[in-house]
Amino acid sequence: MADSRALSAAGLEHLDLWVARYLLSQGKPAPQIQTILRLASPYFPRHHGDPDGYLRRTVAGATFPSPGRAVCDDHTRASAPLHSELDSKLPELAMP
Repeated sequence: MADSRALSAAGLEHLDLWVARYLLSQGKPAPQIQTILRLASPYFPRHHGDPDGYLRRTVAGATFPSPGRAVCDDHTRASAPLHSELDSKLPELAMP
């Protein structure tokens, strides 16, 4: 495994998000996930001016599925349909 010091801050934040998604999928509550990230994320709090806010945003962001479509128009043709996993979970908000 690569030395965590070789990972960029953005790479570590991506790792934090992945870990938060995994822990949420295992039924862990948000406060426990925040504690796990605080204690286990390499070099935490790194450059974060508001570490508690970072943890809240990371766990909140992990509650949403990964984007299923391209962000820019150049990749729209190669992307997934506009309907996402969220559409089936929240039928009242589903796009027509």
